[in-house]
Amino acid sequence: FAAPEQSFLNGTCRFTAKALIMNPLNFVTNPVSKVIRAFSSLGKFIFVVGLCYLINALTSPGHWWAHWVAFGMGIAVVIAWARAIKSVLGALVLGAMGVWVYKRYGAEARAKFEAWSGSGNSARESY
Repeated sequence: FAAPEQSFLNGTCRFTAKALIMNPLNFVTNPVSKVIRAFSSLGKFIFVVGLCYLINALTSPGHWWAHWVAFGMGIAVVIAWARAIKSVLGALVLGAMGVWVYKRYGAEARAKFEAWSGSGNSARESY
């Protein structure tokens, strides 16, 4: 086996450069890109399928093949939207848990932490 950077450079690597970078917290650090990808996939679907139906209507109107393009790209759009919805729901659940924790333990926990760490307002003002 060759080194990953060498195999990537000479074209024998099966992975992309992005796949070589491991990020176990990708679901936390990059949720907005999934929503953007969902909207862009819908735009690509409309453009490509519309173009295919136009080409199909102009070249062979008796034999409709463009619906297969719509079917395949529709699967990709559904998967992109499912990922986006999962990211948005995860963010909403995480936010709701944060609100609950703050309401339950907020002021008291902050006071205990500041007493324990010895940091009060003076530590906050040093920034």
